[in-house]
Amino acid sequence: MLSILKEHSKKISTLKFRNDNLVLGSGSLDNIICLWNLLNLQLIVKLTTRLDQVLDLAFSSDGQQMATSILDKTIIFWSRTNLDKPKIQMILQQQLGAQKIIYCPNKQILVSLYGQTSNEIKFWNSAEFNLISSYAIEAQFRDNDILQLGQNSQNMENKSIMLGY
Repeated sequence: MLSILKEHSKKISTLKFRNDNLVLGSGSLDNIICLWNLLNLQLIVKLTTRLDQVLDLAFSSDGQQMATSILDKTIIFWSRTNLDKPKIQMILQQQLGAQKIIYCPNKQILVSLYGQTSNEIKFWNSAEFNLISSYAIEAQFRDNDILQLGQNSQNMENKSIMLGY
């Protein structure tokens, strides 16, 4: 069975599964975050960021928190205890925008990569919303998630999600 999930008006910039594989999060250049129920393929909630494009999103291991990285150089922490009404817990304004974010498994730590070449990595306490540590690194990172989905990021023109079961 093939299903198409449509809610975004511009390119989808990130797709992430919650750890239980029951929810798919999509973020887009249209300032929209959608959470999808993968059991019935229905939209759970459509969230709007303040003014700018969604670069990345991540779910905590317990599924109770979601973080989004926004082009306006903010990281937004969302409480997800009520799935259809996530609430903003904290907005962190940064000097550089986080290109990629990910939660450490089974810990209340969010890791963010900064800069066009991702040359800085920061560790955040996701319960207290403060910076634990920051490191400048010489290595460059590439987004293997995008590279595994297609030939390259140039092919990411879709505004909808196709799921096959």
